Amino acid sequence: MAFQDEPAAPAPKPGPGVKAILKPLASLQLTVVLFALGMGLVFFGTLAQMNDGIWTVVEQYFWSMVVWVPFDLFAKFGQVFFFLPTNFHLPGSFPFPAGKLLGFAMLANLLAAHAVRFRVSWRRAGILVVHSGLILLFIGEAITRTAQVEQRMIINEGESVNFSEDNRRYELAFVRTLPDGDQVTAVPQSRLVPGERISHPDLPVDLEVLEYMANSELAKTEGQTNVATAGAGKEVVAKKLAIVSGVDMDKREDVPSMYVRFHDKATGADVGTYLFSRFLKPEPLTFGNEKMTAVMRNIRYYKPFTIHLIDFRHDKYTGTDSPKNYSSDVRLIDTERGVDRVQRIAMNEPLRHRGEAFYQHSFDRATEAYTVLQVVRNPGWVIPYISCLMVGLGLTVHFGMYLVKFLQKRSLFPVAGITPDAEPAVEAGKWLPWGILGLAVVYVLAHAGRMYPPSAPYDLAAASNLPVIDGGRVKPLDTFARVSLRIVSGRETFKDEDGNSQPAIRWFFDLATSGTSIRSKPAGKYKVLKIENDQVLAVLGLEQRSGFLYAINELVQDKFEKLIVDARAARKKRAEKQPIDLYESKAIEVANRLELILAISTMSAPLVIHGEKGEDDYSNLPDAIEGLQQAVAQKIMTDNNLPTGEAMKNLPPAQLEKLEADMHREVGERIESNPGLRLWTQLLRAYATKKPDDFNKLLAQDAPGYAVQGVKLDTPRMKLETFYNAFAPFFVCIGLYVGVILLCIASWFGHASPFRKSAFWLMLFTAAIHGTSLIARMAIQDRWLVFVTNLYSSAIFIGFGCVVLCLLLEKIYSIGIGNLLGATLGVLTTIVAHQIGAGGDTLEMMQAVLDTNFWLATHVTCVTFGYTATFVAGALGVAYVIAGLCTRAITPEMNRAFNNMLYGVVAFATLLSFVGTVLGGIWADQSWGRFWGWDPKENGAVLIVIWNSLILHARWAGLVKTRGIALLTIVGNMVTVWSWFGTNQLGIGLHAYGFDNTLAMVCTGLWVSHALLVCVGLIPQEYWMSSRPQQEAVAQEAAPPKFAPPVLTGDAPQGKKAKRKGR
Repeated sequence: MAFQDEPAAPAPKPGPGVKAILKPLASLQLTVVLFALGMGLVFFGTLAQMNDGIWTVVEQYFWSMVVWVPFDLFAKFGQVFFFLPTNFHLPGSFPFPAGKLLGFAMLANLLAAHAVRFRVSWRRAGILVVHSGLILLFIGEAITRTAQVEQRMIINEGESVNFSEDNRRYELAFVRTLPDGDQVTAVPQSRLVPGERISHPDLPVDLEVLEYMANSELAKTEGQTNVATAGAGKEVVAKKLAIVSGVDMDKREDVPSMYVRFHDKATGADVGTYLFSRFLKPEPLTFGNEKMTAVMRNIRYYKPFTIHLIDFRHDKYTGTDSPKNYSSDVRLIDTERGVDRVQRIAMNEPLRHRGEAFYQHSFDRATEAYTVLQVVRNPGWVIPYISCLMVGLGLTVHFGMYLVKFLQKRSLFPVAGITPDAEPAVEAGKWLPWGILGLAVVYVLAHAGRMYPPSAPYDLAAASNLPVIDGGRVKPLDTFARVSLRIVSGRETFKDEDGNSQPAIRWFFDLATSGTSIRSKPAGKYKVLKIENDQVLAVLGLEQRSGFLYAINELVQDKFEKLIVDARAARKKRAEKQPIDLYESKAIEVANRLELILAISTMSAPLVIHGEKGEDDYSNLPDAIEGLQQAVAQKIMTDNNLPTGEAMKNLPPAQLEKLEADMHREVGERIESNPGLRLWTQLLRAYATKKPDDFNKLLAQDAPGYAVQGVKLDTPRMKLETFYNAFAPFFVCIGLYVGVILLCIASWFGHASPFRKSAFWLMLFTAAIHGTSLIARMAIQDRWLVFVTNLYSSAIFIGFGCVVLCLLLEKIYSIGIGNLLGATLGVLTTIVAHQIGAGGDTLEMMQAVLDTNFWLATHVTCVTFGYTATFVAGALGVAYVIAGLCTRAITPEMNRAFNNMLYGVVAFATLLSFVGTVLGGIWADQSWGRFWGWDPKENGAVLIVIWNSLILHARWAGLVKTRGIALLTIVGNMVTVWSWFGTNQLGIGLHAYGFDNTLAMVCTGLWVSHALLVCVGLIPQEYWMSSRPQQEAVAQEAAPPKFAPPVLTGDAPQGKKAKRKGR
């Protein structure tokens, strides 16, 4: 996957004057500089969203010529990733070229390059299509910026609406009610500027805006100075708030308010000062004999049609508040065009009519009485689709041509010094790969043979398949037990009192039968509670120990309660988007673990009992029993016409005893008639009373008929998930990848070919297990071709992609580097996935906006492949620097091989990253009508595209050679980690998920280590160990020939002369 590019063919020369102007403008060096500045702008624009709303950032950073970047952004960055104190700030700012300036400069550079350096030819067709697509993308963004109108339409159920409102622009409207309709005089937001007197013949008074607040809240006037002298504003005051991001998961919006002074049009006298706000109702006004209302509202756009809301649906995953679906069934009525149809508007399924698209945006979260539709008119909406197709096709053609050419040349003329030299045949070496594969198979089978929990005395293996509901999905009890224990302790097994390793399913049953007296039960003695922070340990009065695991009965009640109080306060701060320190974060973690333990001990989790309100009505065991008891008690009291409350105490004792007996009897009968209640109560009773025969009998006879949402014990998906959990395929892969690394190291000490081949085949075998496990995840989730659904699966998939790409590199260049890097990346990404998976279920359900298999299979997969290729390029760069500095392995031939591999992988990464990023924009356009929203995650993706493009152009410009490319790809790793994890840690935007202090520290550690490696790589190559053989060879060639004394014929006997000659 590596190839050489060719210099551009010279274009016909324009006039000397024009060329003198265009030549510097067309330089690739300028392109590289513009890419670097563009990266800086996107990075600063992302950080700025921590302070300002998205639209403010867009105006200041991306749609202006110059922006003043506050130094405080670096302080914000340091607070997140370097744990600087939250009160640390940096004053001042510096100028930086903004979006308009950079955009015009890039467009001019591109057009000048085509005028000066390019000419049309078939070999350049691909790059011409790419640049044409990019120009079209610039044009499309300009059209979108100038012509797109975003609105929203709020419709109550059963009502019709014929207007929409501007999302971000407001007006002060004066409404006169006339016999034939309303007469509206509106002052647009652009005129509502403080200090400016507004006068117009249609206005009843002159206006003076005293203060305008882009975002605000209202508070009572008690003890506060009130500017308003009239109207509803006399009862409340407006307070200025920070502008919200506008792209967060809560979909919050700014709520503006303003104080306006009215002046008499004739005399200019002060008529009164009013408060207008989106929070307030229309203000009734009277001027002379004329009555009207004034209201601050969104600018309205009236439509020549109406939309009637028939029904709004908001479905949640069972037992959670996570939206599974929200949709609006509407009736579109357009009499002018004879349209009268019913259509459902749902996430990723807009309604299009008269050049506008209507998207499901939000709803009334309190009552679900109305829906909010996003209405978008964008005449250039199709341009990004065409641009994506052009650029993707152009990159494929351009790089594909050179790839084919490279492979053809390589097959005809293998590079000297790279193709492995012939080694003496070693009989044992021929069989080594087969022997290694045999050992790998034995290792996998041995692991599979001991993966299930014991079936005696309690058949925990059968109990593992019991279906339960947790996190909104049906899963085996084994998954719930493993995930819960992993959250609590970081492991999926635990040590019992005798120090023996036990499965998570046993911990679950021991805990579930403990009740509120957990301290006195065996589960209270298990050291499963992970507490690693020294401050939390100090609060709990515990000493730090190896492994950081503690038992419940080691906790002191009052100290435990203090930690809970601290955790609640920290949760409140986090909910209010306030920064929290490390102790507060760890206090929340430990409190969550304790609460989970207590929930399982009382069987408050998981959900196991089906109710009577529908298919999705499920509850936990204690709630189900309590509800049943209340229903029975109410029935008995109604049937016997008994009093309630205190009057019950006046009944005769005998009657009370009889009623209690009747209640217990009927409750018992109802439990017996409910399969779920009967199974779980008897199962837990049998386990608690140490009756394994009864326990196993229930599993054998009653459990097969027990179903949760139609899923039974023996459902194939349940069995597959239980097998997947027990087999732990990615932990198996870690062991095998380590074996590959050991074989690579062994190849350095002799007999390289057998060890190298063994490593290749072992890695191929491991990749097969890795890939099959990804397919198993798809089957469990019923999402075919969807490899990535969360951060955990992204790490697993990136690891698999790295291994496959490195296998291809090893197939092309059989020098062992592909084996070593593939196995190393496989291990590292799997470890990262394990760290991410410690926080919960790795097969979690998808949010409604993300729940679309098509876009998950295209956009997400493509972007993640872009991450993969960029990481592989970075790994090659790391290997090049380390091998060059510390070994003599980088020969001239090896240098050329690295150059080709780096270039090829970066080209591949550029293609995938660009196409994946633009597909994401198209998905966003399909979801809410906005192709590019400058969300932090979107910005992270575009940074990867820009950086890879910078590397390619720096190489084409001759600014860097192999070492330079290697160092730039190392920086590419830093950029990719920022996009993958770093943007999530900011806590802003639609992709603000996966926040974790540990991941923030991982990001910091990787950035620091890679920055140090880049600095080391900048050491002049003459001091690299790989340069010594070349230096010695040059020195030997430059040295004068050694002096040989002449031999005089006849001075020595013939025999001695012959002897000397033979030396």
